[in-house]
Amino acid sequence: MPDFLPVPHRPSEVEAPGLRAILVEEDGSADVITLSPPTHTSLQQRVGGRFDVLRCRPSLDMWINDDGLYECEPNPVASMMALHMLGEIPQIYFGPVVFTGGADEEGETLGLTEAQAAYLTDLAARMARRVDRPRFEALGKRMKAAFR
Repeated sequence: MPDFLPVPHRPSEVEAPGLRAILVEEDGSADVITLSPPTHTSLQQRVGGRFDVLRCRPSLDMWINDDGLYECEPNPVASMMALHMLGEIPQIYFGPVVFTGGADEEGETLGLTEAQAAYLTDLAARMARRVDRPRFEALGKRMKAAFR
């Protein structure tokens, strides 16, 4: 994985008035989006409800639906992206996932740079071609059954 992800953010690289992010849907599609202020509300809308965050790199966060296991379908592409970035997959992720550019010193969410957005879009496309979707769907069903 390229080392460019931890580069400092320059205000000129962030789309105003919102934040550049990547949305990865359950079907594996990945699109550059803009999160409008307030970011909290925009994230809730994009992931489909309450959310949690996984720090993938110092300048890369992955926002997930906190109730995705119960309310959404597995997201194999986002799960494989997490595996690629973390070297392990803490769990299978469910529902739409949003990637942002980490946080500043005050803990405020940052947008992705153009380079980060391009890299993540390409990574999602590569993972979509490689993912074993039936296997993820079977694992997702077993996880859902175990937590009912």
